[in-house]
Amino acid sequence: LDAGVHDIQIGNANPFYVKCSSDGWMIIHRRMNGRVNFDKTWQEYVDGFGDFDGEFFIGLEKLHLITNFTRHELYVAITFEWGSRTVQYDNFRIGNSKSFYELESIGQSSGDNYINVLQWNVNQKFSTYDENHNSLSTRNCAENGNGGWWYPRNCGEM
Repeated sequence: LDAGVHDIQIGNANPFYVKCSSDGWMIIHRRMNGRVNFDKTWQEYVDGFGDFDGEFFIGLEKLHLITNFTRHELYVAITFEWGSRTVQYDNFRIGNSKSFYELESIGQSSGDNYINVLQWNVNQKFSTYDENHNSLSTRNCAENGNGGWWYPRNCGEM
């Protein structure tokens, strides 16, 4: 798809909007300046929130539809004060609502291993402060992590 906002339909699901970058990637999650609070409820993460012109999350249900319709890659770009890092995964897929949108696959990574952190999140269920699905942890990682995520064992702490 070209850069911009597009209306797409996957299978028999209701159509929805997605935003694409100038280099053809569908943007599913963007945090830039902290103007949007990502400490949201389970339902807000399921539905999606924010604004395509600013910070947003596309929503778990839409992400499930997208990643299960056909094979998708995931490109992660993180910008720090001192520079940026990127990593790419060749088979990104999440489960449905019955699996609590488990991160089923990321495939092989390429790029900067410095930020290759999703390898620890595979097979983890999505958690928010009001829906803790991280059964391996003794606490709710989303309460401490300022947002929903596929938190690994011990909330990612080593």
